[in-house]
Amino acid sequence: MTSKRMLCPLAYADYRQMAASGDLLLCRPASAEGRLITAVTDSTFSHVSMVVWINAHRRDDPTASALMLVESLQHKGKRMVPLSEEIARYSGFYDVYRVHQSFPRLYGCAYDGEAAAAYMCRGVNTRYGWGNLVRVLCRRYLPRPFSALPPVRNDSDPRARRDCSAQVHAAMRMNFGPLLRQHDCDVVPNDFATDPRLHYLGTLYADSEAAQSAAKAVETERLHRLAMDASAALDEEDEAA
Repeated sequence: MTSKRMLCPLAYADYRQMAASGDLLLCRPASAEGRLITAVTDSTFSHVSMVVWINAHRRDDPTASALMLVESLQHKGKRMVPLSEEIARYSGFYDVYRVHQSFPRLYGCAYDGEAAAAYMCRGVNTRYGWGNLVRVLCRRYLPRPFSALPPVRNDSDPRARRDCSAQVHAAMRMNFGPLLRQHDCDVVPNDFATDPRLHYLGTLYADSEAAQSAAKAVETERLHRLAMDASAALDEEDEAA
């Protein structure tokens, strides 16, 4: 099911002041491959990755700290790239989500975002899990006998071959985060967006000007919808009279 909510534009510089290791980044498709994934899964998002601070204790000094994106990506494998560069390239494509602070603790332990991000980092420079991607599409979106394929067993190794969703879910599962599915291999990007234990923080834009422009467009759309709803209500009253 597609995730629907009001867009909240957020400039990268503003997000950097509040970013936390373990935040999730859900990406809208920017390629034909991504659009195919969203079409098959009937969702908004085609990709998920995680935020990690390098030298987090010096985050107020941009020259000493770095805010990175770590992911498992088709044709690239598991990698880490500067988040600023990714947002400059794909301004308005990434939504930020964070585990609710009120999320119930598992086994007496709270979700450890820093440990989850560290798990993701330990998988860098290993291969992407194409088999995982094919299996989740078969198990969740195709009829039998494809849907009867056995799942890939959960693995604690961050270097295991996984697609983007399975890798992020494994990092959360290993560090007391929300469990979206029993098996990592059955998770798709939209599962993170529709789970109530994850909170939407905003949609990242490269700079304040782009974020403000997007915010104006959102407000214009909101007012237009209100006007349309009011007009429809008046039409119903006229018909009832």
